[in-house]
Amino acid sequence: MGEPALALVPLCSVDSLLTEGTVVARGYGTLMEDYVVHDASVSGDRLRGQMQGKLTVDWMSGPGATVTLRARASITTDDGATLIVRYEGRSDVSEGRGAAPCYASATFDASDPRYLWLNLVKAVGKGVIDDRRVHWDWYEVK
Repeated sequence: MGEPALALVPLCSVDSLLTEGTVVARGYGTLMEDYVVHDASVSGDRLRGQMQGKLTVDWMSGPGATVTLRARASITTDDGATLIVRYEGRSDVSEGRGAAPCYASATFDASDPRYLWLNLVKAVGKGVIDDRRVHWDWYEVK
């Protein structure tokens, strides 16, 4: 007893544009692969930069209109460090893609001494799709 409750500390926001998805396989669900184009920006008091290259996002639709999202991206911070972020989440697509938010958790890999603290961060986020734009708000779990 006596352990403090979990707290969510703002980490960053990410804004990006989705390209059209490509169906990779069909079966139990439909696996789709989307790409986020080069204008994905990361902004926050503790983490700022740009995602580099194409962010690969796999969408796996399953029973009950549930979509599982898996993503991996490279971020170049405003001060020149390179970071890797991986995240996975779920969304309800019963009303169509983007009608409900996606909730996800993320981990980071950093080797730059200024960002080693990110290796210990477990982040949670809420993503919203508006037309082809995607906005994520990410929080560090403390």
